[in-house]
Amino acid sequence: MSLLQEIKKYKFNMLKSCILYLIMFIVGMNGSLPGVTLLDLQKLVQTTLDKITIIFPATSIDGCLARIFDAQILILFAAVTISFSIAYVPWNISLNSLCGNVITNGFFSGFLINGGNLWLLHLWGKESPPFTQAFNFAYGFGALFGSLIAQPFLMKESKIANVTVSSNSTSTKRNETATNIQYPYAITGLLSLTIAIFFAVVYLIRRSNEPHPTVQKPAESETDKKDESPFKYKLAILFACLFTFFYIGVETPFGTLLPTYIVNSDLKLDKATAANMVSLFWATFTFFRGLTIFIVCFLSSETLLITNLTLIMASNFALLAFSSSHEWALWLGIVIMGAGTSSVFGALFGFLQEFIVISGNTSSLILVSVCASQRIFYQGTCKCFRVYLFLLRFYGLLAIFGAINDKKKHRETED
Repeated sequence: MSLLQEIKKYKFNMLKSCILYLIMFIVGMNGSLPGVTLLDLQKLVQTTLDKITIIFPATSIDGCLARIFDAQILILFAAVTISFSIAYVPWNISLNSLCGNVITNGFFSGFLINGGNLWLLHLWGKESPPFTQAFNFAYGFGALFGSLIAQPFLMKESKIANVTVSSNSTSTKRNETATNIQYPYAITGLLSLTIAIFFAVVYLIRRSNEPHPTVQKPAESETDKKDESPFKYKLAILFACLFTFFYIGVETPFGTLLPTYIVNSDLKLDKATAANMVSLFWATFTFFRGLTIFIVCFLSSETLLITNLTLIMASNFALLAFSSSHEWALWLGIVIMGAGTSSVFGALFGFLQEFIVISGNTSSLILVSVCASQRIFYQGTCKCFRVYLFLLRFYGLLAIFGAINDKKKHRETED
């Protein structure tokens, strides 16, 4: 069945999916704001850069409750909760309270990402690839919008320097400058609450949460068709978990910690330039992810994966070799990285579906690796950005060769 026929047949599913995309737009804003405003938050809670980065692994906490309760109620509750938690972020006066705030925010944001992915698979079944790509596109667009609205409210360099004058004057200066970054967080919270109310209205009108017919079909025929042995199934899941672990290690820390790296690099660029660069990353990421919604119907998943990994490799070479001494290399590497990381996640699920049947439990297991990746890579990236790039280059080569080899074997089996 074509995409348009699916949409016409399941109109309320499409309406709920669109609202879920709006929620993911908010989650994208929520994800990018702490990275763009990290230096301001560091000064506001008066701590060091190494300590302030502890807030990022907290956002990787995940909830997989959608398999037990009605996903619609959980998504509604999570959207309302992050509306208030994200708005309160710039009001924290200590690192401990900020971490507690972000832990709460991260738990429900993690559920919206992972639970939202599972719910889309529930709603659309085997017809889900375009809808999943649109879901990820909404996140990228939100991250882009978040970085853009934060830029005008960043502290000026002179004001940041004045924060450390004395204990009394620090409090005064802090109160003066804190109001600047309160605005983008307040805007995000208000938008989130508005979308949550809209979702609640739609839920009251149509509470049905029936799965797509392809979800209800027995898996025996698919299992026989794909010759899904237990060893093959476990190997495919292991590959997917490892792949996702490193991919999230590329995308999330890069987009979040990029402004901090740019300001503290050997080039010593200002915060305005750093904000423009991270906006360019999310703009490229969003554009190519949106483009993938349409080309995924014509381009095979393995071809898309190989193309993305090749672009990531090219970006790593440019950044590792020239980024510390040439500003143009930063711009070029950021654009290529945004294009390369844009559609990996959706393409991976499409690639897996050619070998195994993906259940809700399987998706949850893969998404657990997302959480582990964020916890580990955030800390590693903070310690040494250049070693991080070198490891990504090595991983990219292995992944490309592995994908090509799997593609050849798959073709030989078909022949």
